[in-house]
Amino acid sequence: MMELRRVLLVDDDRLVLVFFKHILGHAFDPHLAVGADEALDAIVTQGSFPVVISDLRMPEMSGVDLISKVKDSCPETVCVLLSGDVESDEARDAFQRGLAFRLLPKPCQARLLVETVEDAFRQYEASRASSE
Repeated sequence: MMELRRVLLVDDDRLVLVFFKHILGHAFDPHLAVGADEALDAIVTQGSFPVVISDLRMPEMSGVDLISKVKDSCPETVCVLLSGDVESDEARDAFQRGLAFRLLPKPCQARLLVETVEDAFRQYEASRASSE
C-alpha cells in the first residue's frame, strides 16, 4: 500500500527537503514542496497526502496557515510542524487546536523524524478505521 506511505514535505529551503527525502526515502514515498504554494498545488494535482510535514516559518505563508488549509480540504491528513522554536505561541496554538499532530525541533534528528512519521501513519490509519 505505497499510497498510504506518501508524505508531503514542505519547507522554503530546498536543501532541508533533500535531506529529509534522503532520510525518509527508504521507508516512505516523500514528495517535496518548496513553500506553501507548491504544497497546496501538490495536493490539488496529486490528491491528499496521509501525512504533511511543514516548516513553521516560511515567507509566503506560515506552516500553521498551511496546515489549517490542508485540514480544511483533507481533514484526515496528519500534520506535523517543524520549528526552530517549538515553544512559540504559534506552534503551541496549532498543537492545542488539533491542527498539528506533533511539533518537532528544527534541526531534527533523523531517528526522531522517522519515528514521528511512523507515528503519524499509525494515527492516520486509526482515524480512518474509526471513521469507517
